[in-house]
Amino acid sequence: MRLHFRATKRASERWRPALGVTALLTLGVMLSFSTGCEVDRVKFNRLEEAQRFLAAGEPFQAAAYFEESIEKELETKSKALAYLAVAHDQSMRRVRSIETERVKYEQKRDERLSEIRKDPVAIQYLVGILENHDQTSQSAIELLVTLGVDAADALINGYGEMKTDRDVILGIFQRVGDPVIPALQAAVSGRVLDTEQKIQYVRLIGDIDAEGSNSFLTTIRNDQMVSEGVRTAAAAELYKHGEKGERDFLLAQLNSTDTLSRRSASYAMSYLNDKPASNVLINHLGDENAFVRMNIVRALKVHQGGAEAITALLNTLRNDADNGVANEAVAALSQYGIPVLAPALDALEKEPEWTRRQRLVQVLGADEVRKGFTQNLEFRLYEFYRKEQQQQVQGDLARLLDLLEADKNK
Repeated sequence: MRLHFRATKRASERWRPALGVTALLTLGVMLSFSTGCEVDRVKFNRLEEAQRFLAAGEPFQAAAYFEESIEKELETKSKALAYLAVAHDQSMRRVRSIETERVKYEQKRDERLSEIRKDPVAIQYLVGILENHDQTSQSAIELLVTLGVDAADALINGYGEMKTDRDVILGIFQRVGDPVIPALQAAVSGRVLDTEQKIQYVRLIGDIDAEGSNSFLTTIRNDQMVSEGVRTAAAAELYKHGEKGERDFLLAQLNSTDTLSRRSASYAMSYLNDKPASNVLINHLGDENAFVRMNIVRALKVHQGGAEAITALLNTLRNDADNGVANEAVAALSQYGIPVLAPALDALEKEPEWTRRQRLVQVLGADEVRKGFTQNLEFRLYEFYRKEQQQQVQGDLARLLDLLEADKNK
């Protein structure tokens, strides 16, 4: 079949005023066929289109496509359902100043949440939305908190797979509170989870402190079939809940050959009621594990020692290969006040590495440390400023000298 172009064009011009958009599109397809051109047809995907609208901050339009997707794209129904609840939550936030509209979208959201409760796959998709790290993930957090214990298994699975979102998941569990404890206990007791995950759940169980938690923690603490790190974490939580007899065990575990046990024990050092001897803590600043060293530094921040502790923390600041530990030493030393000033200034004058000098300047600039500056010490600092070659450090020193002048004028 062959049509002449001119005749086709004249016909289309006569018909155009009476044609709607759909008819024009159909005519376009016919013209393509008539000229022998091939047309690639891409199947319209409502779910993907809805996700694009949602990502662009258009939840109302997104919701309409998600609803169509649920009806017509059955293979992705669970995913569309999870995203639809998010879209309604976003819409509710958009109209929160208009009470009737807010209530309308809140009801729509809650209706979809009722469906999601019965759909474990949809709950998994809702947990996956946490990885978006945008407004949709904020809505997902609120929806998962509302789902509560119904989302526990999916969140536990997500915790194992979504390493960058573990703190968010722990925060959701914390907000859900007591109802989630049985799921966490089951995860610690029966699931094939790595030891680090179990330690986090033990801490969370201790933090939530629901009825019966101590009994569970005691069982874990005394079960020799449980890994040493988890048993130490349970002992730490029991100590926090008043079982002071665990103190000696925790101190002894600082010397364990099991790294995770040392991490659990060192974590507990910050909240020991009876201050551990400074030398006990200082001796573990050389632990091979950075998490242990960081926990010990935090403990020395809480249980402030004397000159030995200051010297040890300055050495950590100057020599520890882990930036997180060195930065934690800055925070600890800043709390020690005036006794830190002279040794920190001495260290500054000897330190060859400019990033470490920056950290020492931070310590000297702490509010409580600055109070100890005498005229002689300020002059020493000024002389060092004049000799400093590194621009960033010189700028920090200039700001510190300005602060010292401002302090005098108060």
